Amino acid sequence: MKNYTAFASLIPNWARFALSHPSFQDWSPLQRFCETAESYSEEALKELHDLLDQTDLLFRPFCDPLRADIGLNRWLSAEREES
Repeated sequence: MKNYTAFASLIPNWARFALSHPSFQDWSPLQRFCETAESYSEEALKELHDLLDQTDLLFRPFCDPLRADIGLNRWLSAEREES
């Protein structure tokens, strides 16, 4: 998986820039930054889904435990009545 921490460090720089230039009107660089970050996150999501598909094969005939909806478990339900 790729490391995106370098991109995360750019966000505070953009925030400082925006605060120091309140009358700044051209947000197109920030728009491009957001679009790029979105494409990277979509790529990371695809990579994670691919890894999950691979681990499904390891757990056959079951699926990867990360796919389990633990909210369906009655012991974890908030509405569970105590004895």
